[in-house]
Amino acid sequence: MKALCVGANQTLVLREIPTPEEPAADHVIIRMDACAINPGDKFFLGRTPPPDLALSLYNVWGVSGAGTVMAAGEGVPPGYVGKKVAVYRSLQKSENLIGTWSEYSQLHRLDCVLLPNELDTQDYSGSLVNAITPYAFWKQAASEGHKGVLITAGGSASGIAMPGIALTKRIPVVSIVRDEEGREELKNLLIVACHTGAGLRI
Repeated sequence: MKALCVGANQTLVLREIPTPEEPAADHVIIRMDACAINPGDKFFLGRTPPPDLALSLYNVWGVSGAGTVMAAGEGVPPGYVGKKVAVYRSLQKSENLIGTWSEYSQLHRLDCVLLPNELDTQDYSGSLVNAITPYAFWKQAASEGHKGVLITAGGSASGIAMPGIALTKRIPVVSIVRDEEGREELKNLLIVACHTGAGLRI
């Protein structure tokens, strides 16, 4: 199968690699319908990747995307095969991962979120990034002893996701948007959360 792999000096190269057929235990093989190109992908090209980055067999690049599960390994709960999934490769470390910039990917089942059959997978190829990014940001902030979060891009997808984390963690958040229109959009998104009595002020 064709895949975009990391070559010399962290540059991309198109290669032919073996198509996965028998998934490892707790892993699934996914026919990729769509793959996202994230800012983090572009940032690490040409740079040394962090030591805790989940590595990929054959150096296949890409961490997020969406597709259909074609096969499931031992230990994967029933019902995965044939299901549409959104994926984020960095959620679970494994020696058996194949990145998402390929025709078929192999990922741990915990890297996958099952999608309803009626959804278009292309609409969800980058959906987990916007949830995981603010969560990871808060985990780092909490570990450093911070008591709240300032969101400088409150109208972005990740900025919109952060107040949801703030609700569950009971932390104060200040969101900055570009203009009054952005303020109203954010206000309308959060009005239901405010009615829960969680202490958000807009």
